[in-house]
Amino acid sequence: MRKLLSIIVLGLLLSTNAYAEEYDLTCVDTGKFSEKPISFVFEERNKGLYIATVYSKKNNKIGGKSLTHHFKSKSVISWINIMTFTSGKTKIYKYELRTDKKLLKAYMAHLKDAELDEVKNFHKQKNDKLISDKDYFKFKEKLMYSYRDVMKKYMIKDCYGTIFERR
Repeated sequence: MRKLLSIIVLGLLLSTNAYAEEYDLTCVDTGKFSEKPISFVFEERNKGLYIATVYSKKNNKIGGKSLTHHFKSKSVISWINIMTFTSGKTKIYKYELRTDKKLLKAYMAHLKDAELDEVKNFHKQKNDKLISDKDYFKFKEKLMYSYRDVMKKYMIKDCYGTIFERR
C-alpha cells in the first residue's frame, strides 16, 4: 500500500500539468495585424509560463506550447512564434504583453528560406527533447534579433482576459 501511495504521489509531482493554471487573453485589432480577434491560452506550470494555444481566424488553432519570457516585474510577458503557412511562407512573430497597460505589441517579419532549415532542425531537437525549452527560446530570440531592421510593429490596445488578473 505504501509503495502504491508513493507511486501516485511521485506521478503527480512529475506530471507537467499537476499544478497547471490557465489564463486567457483575447486581443481585437483594427485590421492592421489581424482581421479577426486573436486569442491566447497561457499555462503556468513548473515555474514557467507557456503559451498553450493560439487561436485566430474562426478559432482555428495555429500554434502550440511555447515558453514565454517574463521580466522581473512580470508586467511584461514576451514570447516568439514561428509559423509556416500553406502558402509556403514562414513568419516569425514576437509578442510583448504589457499587463499593466493591457497593451499587446506585435512584431512580424518574413523568414528567408536560408533560415528554414535551421528552424526545422532546432524545432526537431526540441521535440526530441535534445534541447531545453529555454535553449529553443534563446534560439528564437537570436533569430528575431537578426530581423530587427525589417520588423513590422503593431500596437493592439483592445485586449482583455484573466491574464490581467494574474498575480
